[in-house]
Amino acid sequence: MTLREMAHAELLVRYQTDYVGEDPNPEALVAQVVVGVPEIVACALLVDVTGKYEDLASPVLEVKRVFVHPDQRGRGLSKLLLNAVVDQAYAFARAGDHDDLRLLLETGVKQPEAIARDTALGDVPIPTYGEWKDDENSRCFEVPLTLGTPSAG
Repeated sequence: MTLREMAHAELLVRYQTDYVGEDPNPEALVAQVVVGVPEIVACALLVDVTGKYEDLASPVLEVKRVFVHPDQRGRGLSKLLLNAVVDQAYAFARAGDHDDLRLLLETGVKQPEAIARDTALGDVPIPTYGEWKDDENSRCFEVPLTLGTPSAG
């Protein structure tokens, strides 16, 4: 079973559903971050969702499909993944001159470890948006980016 299939199966069980949403549009993919040698044990996607959600006006990237193999959890890999995703977001912002870029992510109440991680990393809770706007099980966060500030030196 691939890592993506494992992630999908875990969400189906956690949320006791038969549908957990579509995979992101590959054309909107900005970066795929993976951890593992020789095999991949953790992954995350960074997707450009600018214009996808009516309630988000500025350039927006969204973190999607963060997953760490169950045997590898508790080792800080999701933090490593998310730090790499933030680095990719900064690169995207610089390449496109997007000083107003927002980096968002959505998780759910049945993923308390993800909520704890996001809170511990300093992500800021925001109102639900887009397809999760009225979903009481969703929790949305914004990853603070300091763009457009002059660099020292």
